[in-house]
Amino acid sequence: MVGVAVALGFILLIKGGGVGFQTDSQDVKIGEGSNKTTTTEPAVPTTTIPSTSVAPATLKVVVLNGAGLSGFAAAAANFLGLAGYPNIAAKTAAAQVQTTTVYYAPGYEGDAKAIAKLLSIGAVKPLPTGTVLGKVATDVPTDTNVVIVLGPDVEGIITPAGASTTTVAGGSSSGSSSSGNSTVTTTAGSAAASTIPSAGTKITTTTVKTTTTTG
Repeated sequence: MVGVAVALGFILLIKGGGVGFQTDSQDVKIGEGSNKTTTTEPAVPTTTIPSTSVAPATLKVVVLNGAGLSGFAAAAANFLGLAGYPNIAAKTAAAQVQTTTVYYAPGYEGDAKAIAKLLSIGAVKPLPTGTVLGKVATDVPTDTNVVIVLGPDVEGIITPAGASTTTVAGGSSSGSSSSGNSTVTTTAGSAAASTIPSAGTKITTTTVKTTTTTG
């Protein structure tokens, strides 16, 4: 009986916290305190690429020649057409510029940036209100999505080296028999007299006058 009483008393002491054991319900956390070390992972930079609102084939683009170069807007339209933008109108800008600018209508900023990237241009701008960009107001219809005002700075991109040609009006070479503005020159006594020119060719004949003096 004595042993049972001792055991019972020991159990009561444990439940009452009398032997140094923590009896509350709080969890004991190990390792917390002034020596706690926190490791922060470096943030990974992300690049956001603006998405286009419509397919390139349906984007309505107007190209305005502000570079003062003959046929430059048409060359740009051809360049962008090969890149997947066939719906392009080539017109003349209201004024000449030195640098190219890409403008966009509301909701088409991503499309403008995609075109600007093809032309190696940085920033794009919203279409200005109340400003006529084309030579006449109707050059830029109200439903246009993107307007490009061309400057000479993109000439090397739109017109690759060796692609441009120079045409001289009325140019010809001696002895040519092609039609058009060419001229065939026939001199008496020369082998060129047997040349048969094509239809429409202008023929210039040179006559040699000989004077004989008797003594």
